[in-house]
Amino acid sequence: MKATLPTCCTHYSLEKTSEIHAHTPCQPRVATSPVKSALYHILPDSMEDFTSGTMIKLTASNYVLWKTRMEDMLYCKDLYDPLENKGIIPITKTEDEWKKMNRKTIGQIRQWTDHSVFHHVAQETSAYSLWEKLETMYQPKNAWNKACLMRRLINLKLKNESSIAEHTSEFQSLVNQLATAKMDLDDETQALLLLSSLPDNWEMLVVSLSNSAPNDKLTMTIVKGALYNEEKRRKEMRAGQSRALVTENGRRKETQVEVEAKAEKEDQDQDPKA
Repeated sequence: MKATLPTCCTHYSLEKTSEIHAHTPCQPRVATSPVKSALYHILPDSMEDFTSGTMIKLTASNYVLWKTRMEDMLYCKDLYDPLENKGIIPITKTEDEWKKMNRKTIGQIRQWTDHSVFHHVAQETSAYSLWEKLETMYQPKNAWNKACLMRRLINLKLKNESSIAEHTSEFQSLVNQLATAKMDLDDETQALLLLSSLPDNWEMLVVSLSNSAPNDKLTMTIVKGALYNEEKRRKEMRAGQSRALVTENGRRKETQVEVEAKAEKEDQDQDPKA
């Protein structure tokens, strides 16, 4: 016995088929069922990575952080060759392949630039030239830039509201910028500068570290470890003081209640009408 579709199902199928074929190439395709709607919203892996939220847009103040993340992204997407080869076509690629990769790299970089930056690189047709232009704009390697970075590093101080993690991150950012500007600081110099960034109420730790340094030489590992341990100790001490204060206040309250109850009882004993 041959199975036949109900009239309503046949009508639905024909209606949907005609609806799909009615679209011309210049018209946007519209999902005609929940299943198709779901399929149209499935993104390829590269697009999911692109919209994952781990990347930041370049502004006038975050170039150092943005540059490192952008390099990582380009490497992961196999788009770093135009920068690594300084715009020169490698022998392993055809001219058409190279043009396509160069254009993809440009698009990836410009996608993650803020509107205030985009217009400076909107006309660039070489990924390497675009990259160099951004570096010249936001990370010049001249003496003036080095002097500014050194001044900021020397004047950097731990703020009361900042954590050690935040402070060391800011410190390392300045060190990295100096390294990019071809001005490397050795490990001991970094350790001493980090110690000098501590406020007066950390003086005891500074003296203790200085006197106990192996071979009179401090390292970043030693200093960072000591800073995190000291921060933890201070937090625990403040928490203990808070608990003690709460306990003391509770005892005072209990004592006050007992005194008031005793006074009330004495008043009742003295009052013959009570």
